[in-house]
Amino acid sequence: MKPPAGAPTLPAGPPHLELFPVLDRSWPADGLGPVAVIVAQIPDPADLPAEKTIYAMRDIAALGRLAAAQGPSVGAYAAALLDVDLPWTKMRQVYRLLGLGRRYGPERLDEACRKALDVERVDVTFVTRILEQAAESKDPDQRPAGTVIQGRFFRDASHFTVSGRPGGTPGKGTGR
Repeated sequence: MKPPAGAPTLPAGPPHLELFPVLDRSWPADGLGPVAVIVAQIPDPADLPAEKTIYAMRDIAALGRLAAAQGPSVGAYAAALLDVDLPWTKMRQVYRLLGLGRRYGPERLDEACRKALDVERVDVTFVTRILEQAAESKDPDQRPAGTVIQGRFFRDASHFTVSGRPGGTPGKGTGR
């Protein structure tokens, strides 16, 4: 939409918005005067930081490539997530999936995505649970067998030996 010929334009606002008045006196019918029309422009990718271009431009293909770099199952899982009518509504779930790769490592994430795809469950929370349960089942305390941790109130084994029965010597005079 362009301003009418000869109409003065408003001062430029933010670089991504273009403001101009419509000075046709017959429109609007209520006669309230000039109307400002906002026209949004697509941002130039060169103006954005390189690491934020994918997010700002909603580049679904680039996001799929980032996921595929984590592993083939992660790429397939991201493609399944984004295979909807409005793929940009699922972009945050793919960002979360990539965050799991940073947290747990690409190999573990790839394995979890493969398991989720095997049961045809496309849900990032499900993949998160798989990774958390795998981390819990792994013994974080990898001590060699036979190693005993001394407690705060540790007592030597001799403290618990029974040297005799109360009221007499062991084995004598008890009638047994």
